[in-house]
Amino acid sequence: MKKKLLALGLVLSLGLGSPVHAAGAKKVNPAPQEKSLPSLEIFFSPEVHKDLQKALEDMQTTPRPQGRRKGKSRGQFLQKTNQAISIDGVPSSTEVYLIENRTYMRLRDVAALLKNTESAFNVGYDGSKNQVVLTNHQAYTPLAGDLQPLNQGAFQGLSNSNFLIDGETQFIATAIVNNNNFVQLRDLSKYVDFRVDYNSGQGRIEIYTNLRERLKGKIDEKYLTDRFYSLVDQGLTYREAELAERVNAYRRQLGLAELSLSKSLTQVARTHVKDTETYRPDQEKDVRGIQGTLHSWSPNGPWTPVVYTSDHQYSKRMWSKPRELTSYTGSGFEISALGYGSPEAFLAGWKGSAPHNAVLVGQGYWGNLKCMGVGIGKSVSHIWFGADPDPAGYYWENSSYDQF
Repeated sequence: MKKKLLALGLVLSLGLGSPVHAAGAKKVNPAPQEKSLPSLEIFFSPEVHKDLQKALEDMQTTPRPQGRRKGKSRGQFLQKTNQAISIDGVPSSTEVYLIENRTYMRLRDVAALLKNTESAFNVGYDGSKNQVVLTNHQAYTPLAGDLQPLNQGAFQGLSNSNFLIDGETQFIATAIVNNNNFVQLRDLSKYVDFRVDYNSGQGRIEIYTNLRERLKGKIDEKYLTDRFYSLVDQGLTYREAELAERVNAYRRQLGLAELSLSKSLTQVARTHVKDTETYRPDQEKDVRGIQGTLHSWSPNGPWTPVVYTSDHQYSKRMWSKPRELTSYTGSGFEISALGYGSPEAFLAGWKGSAPHNAVLVGQGYWGNLKCMGVGIGKSVSHIWFGADPDPAGYYWENSSYDQF
């Protein structure tokens, strides 16, 4: 139900128009004229929106119990086990406990086990907020009691504990024992960058920290290509790399050339994602009282602000963003989506909209587009497209046809 609601929550937007060139810039074939395709935003009727909003609020903002619930009447809570564990195929020895018939490990023990792997994470504590702080891919600062057997002590209860993970508040089911946080590995792996599996034949919990192994099951394996890993190695996030792979896979299915992944356009897309999520300029209105779209930019950065309206009145201020922010000399065109979703959900939304799909597959006026840049945040995704070469280079370049 949650996945369905999140998919329905997408708002799509399309920035169109003809390219505007700086003086002396290389001329390219004509791109769409301002009125060639409409801007598209998908909203809901008040009734549907109200129901959707209530459902989302129920899922996202319903208070989770912070108190520790005691349950002595339910019998023994804490039981040490002989559960076997391996990390990247190497057997490991640590304390594993059965608490209310579920397998738990001490949080700091997990961090200590992974400290010399690609999945290392640090554990801290913010006393002012009474909040455990986890930071992915940061060296772990060990404590003397790490990986030591638990002394006989008190089980204090279960809690949906408030964690700050990479700057975002998350809630994780936690058992509190002797004032230590114990977690289930599957819960933790949703937020810390490792994969966990259970080998029923060997009766062994298997933890994977190698990049190629830890993403199995988290991303459709047909998109886990050598190019995907190359993009990640160059600094793209998993979701950005997956979105780029999905777009080009879609084009391949249609017999179309793949788009090069531009460094400049990716910088623009990422910058716009941050600006959109931080300041929501799409909620502003222009001097005529018309509300902006997702192609709007706030005044809080080194760019020309614009309340981009659906009538394309200010389109030149959007097309120019690659030139304002990077060494890219051409114009840029953007498709956008609002509403937390996976790369798969974002692409499905665009494919299901004729104007957005036309950009993705280069129909009509869009036939000259040869490169793209991707950006995905917590709730917004932008893809920028261009027809000009990128002086800054590419994360991946399609050299199989005569570009530009």
